Amino acid sequence: TSNETDPFLFLELPAGSYKSAIGAADLTLAGAVAGTNPDVLSGGTSSTGDYRIDIYAGTPVSGGGTTPPGTGGGGAASPDIKANGSDGPVVIGQADTLSISVALNAGGAANTPADWWVAAATPLTPEWFHFDANDASVPWKGDLAVSYQGPLVDLASYEVLNISGLPQGTYIFYFGIDLDDNGVLDNASLTYDSVEVTIQ
Repeated sequence: TSNETDPFLFLELPAGSYKSAIGAADLTLAGAVAGTNPDVLSGGTSSTGDYRIDIYAGTPVSGGGTTPPGTGGGGAASPDIKANGSDGPVVIGQADTLSISVALNAGGAANTPADWWVAAATPLTPEWFHFDANDASVPWKGDLAVSYQGPLVDLASYEVLNISGLPQGTYIFYFGIDLDDNGVLDNASLTYDSVEVTIQ
């Protein structure tokens, strides 16, 4: 079923075999890892034992399946986000320092106008926070909004958060780009990476 609380999640299904809406290829969900199956971008167990898959209509690739737009093949842009230098999941204590960094390989999409998104789903109220690249004094704000609008460029590792003492719970940090630079989260052209952090 769709997850209306998280715009970065498009579909959640129990483990099993499914017919792809694009072509007739079988998709088998077994804790898929991003990039290991052209049809299955991301997946992993949730607290309910579901697996997440994102299916896009893209261009055919060798071996069947498709390459989602903006996620590889043809030198497309590739965003990366890390917590304490790790792709996660990361588990730390409240007294420990949490560092979130982002990087981007613009690839063949270099100089393409885009919306840049750095956001966090949190156990707090409000649930969503975003990084505002245009406000150095208060860079993290309590809502979901675009972080920056501008052409895609290669970005070396850039720290967007360095903090300790966050409340206990699970936090998911996202870094994404979409190629429709209108300030709205456009799933059809969205490419993103995420990292999960649990604070004990």
